[in-house]
Amino acid sequence: ILHPNGQSWYVRGFPLFDSDGQLSGAIEIALETTSQKKAEAAFRESEERFRILAHAAHEGVALLDTGMRIIEANDSFARIFGYNLGEIQKKPITEFVVPEHKPEFQTFIQQAPEGTLRYQAMKKKGTRFTAEINVRSIPLGKEKFRVITVTDVSEQLYAEKIRVQDIDRMETLIELNRMMDLLPRELYNIALEKVLWLTESSLGFIGRINPDETEMDMEAFSAEVMKECNIPDHTWKFQVAQAGLWAETIRQRKAVIINDYEAYNPWKRGFPSGHVLLKRFLTVPVFDKGKIVLVAGVANKRDPYEERDARQLTLVMDGLWRILQRKQAEEMLQVSEKKFRSVVEANPLGMHFYSMAENGSIILSGANPAADKMLHIQHNSFLGKPLQEIFKGFSESQFALIQSVFVNKKPIYTEQFEYHDKHFQGTLEAFLFPLSFDSVVCIFNDVTERIRLNRELVVAK
Repeated sequence: ILHPNGQSWYVRGFPLFDSDGQLSGAIEIALETTSQKKAEAAFRESEERFRILAHAAHEGVALLDTGMRIIEANDSFARIFGYNLGEIQKKPITEFVVPEHKPEFQTFIQQAPEGTLRYQAMKKKGTRFTAEINVRSIPLGKEKFRVITVTDVSEQLYAEKIRVQDIDRMETLIELNRMMDLLPRELYNIALEKVLWLTESSLGFIGRINPDETEMDMEAFSAEVMKECNIPDHTWKFQVAQAGLWAETIRQRKAVIINDYEAYNPWKRGFPSGHVLLKRFLTVPVFDKGKIVLVAGVANKRDPYEERDARQLTLVMDGLWRILQRKQAEEMLQVSEKKFRSVVEANPLGMHFYSMAENGSIILSGANPAADKMLHIQHNSFLGKPLQEIFKGFSESQFALIQSVFVNKKPIYTEQFEYHDKHFQGTLEAFLFPLSFDSVVCIFNDVTERIRLNRELVVAK
């Protein structure tokens, strides 16, 4: 009975009879149930709130009975595993685990009162993914049930994997930059080893393409290639026109990904007997000024190749090519500098090299042996010093002339001029020209003796 004041009562009546069996009265027992009803309503409300919360959660939540079967689960649990909610009721939780992980998973669920396990889960259609499960035991009556939460951590792991690979790619390029003293073949091998790891591949190669893109010279290949390849009389020069699938990256001028090598493909031209078995294949070209200069290929990754793999491979190979080009340029520069130094040192004319200091003064940065002999000084002891401190016989107009070559970037030929200091007295003629934006060369000759002979010749005539 619900009283107008909000109280609820449980009322039960019993009739009273006299000795003749006639109804003589009644006994009524009334029990106030207000607090009990409120508790029951609160329990139902709490249970509904829990159910709403569980179904709104992003993680999969399920309640397991003592036999590890699903009693109840939320929508997220069904969504994570690709089921409808009604399909998972009473299913053993182990049905959502890949076969090879079931023993470990079952032991964990049954023995651990609470804890976390990362394992390989399986969706309704057989798709595998990495999941993380949290389990907690809860007593309900005399039985102990388990509440589990399941999270699909595949995207999280994938993002972390990409982050690590990006870092490793940068470290690879830094490492290659530090190995400039190695031979090109060694740099190729190190780069190939790194891209095999980055793309999770077991086979790979790097080839250099000739200028007209008709031939490829093999520069590096993975150790597994030699183990598995039984082709006699290996050749490391390949004709692009006769090549099959690996050359499609040249013909199409883009990355080529084949994730089912055994399937029909019009680009394939067959294998020679003894060729290594391919399952998946990825090749990329490397461009320099519109020309393909390198081709790199990797094969037999366990999972399908993605555009991300092509991007990683391209970035490393492009970085490798830039490093090789810089190495070649530096080597050519060293050869050129050696030749230039030989010419300078063997030149019978005196040579000065001037540079502009930060404060705007002109300093001596070099001189050849002929200059030492001609001016009777050791120029090495004056390197880095301003010209005014070294050549005190120069006039202000002569210093201004040198300054103008730095400013105007135009060569100047000086007429014969007299120069006198404590080391040299005589006549010089000079030619100045800019060597770079902050360097000027002065080539000079001592013409004192020539002028004396000319004068004697005039007198004799």
